[in-house]
Amino acid sequence: SLQRMIGEPNPPTAIMCHFDDLAEMIYFQLDRLDLRVPEDISLIGFGGTWRRGALARRLTSVVVDEAELGSRAANLLNEMRCGLRNMDDSEEFVMPLGLHEGETVGRAASQSECGKSLGRLSYTTKQQHPREGDDGSRSQ
Repeated sequence: SLQRMIGEPNPPTAIMCHFDDLAEMIYFQLDRLDLRVPEDISLIGFGGTWRRGALARRLTSVVVDEAELGSRAANLLNEMRCGLRNMDDSEEFVMPLGLHEGETVGRAASQSECGKSLGRLSYTTKQQHPREGDDGSRSQ
């Protein structure tokens, strides 16, 4: 849980969420834990270039052009429908990413400010929480 992660002896200095909506929810949870974004912890989301709502406009986020993404998807589906592309086609497409520079990323604490090494960040998609690093130290 977020509260447990923040309560660790070496809490994270930043959280990156895989969706802007999740980052917004965490923003409010951090506020309930009396943590200020970005003064105490940085928060980064991932979403589209269209920034809806006051908090979304304030959130620093990695962005993808959702109109371009939708257009590419529609073209691929049309090629499949017309027999120009196999349904099991495995061609990969790279979508350029951008950055919406909001107000939720602060200056990271240096090692001297923290008093010790920060370690490595290690996450899995199944556990959704930090795990032990390969070197036996607690990840953040």
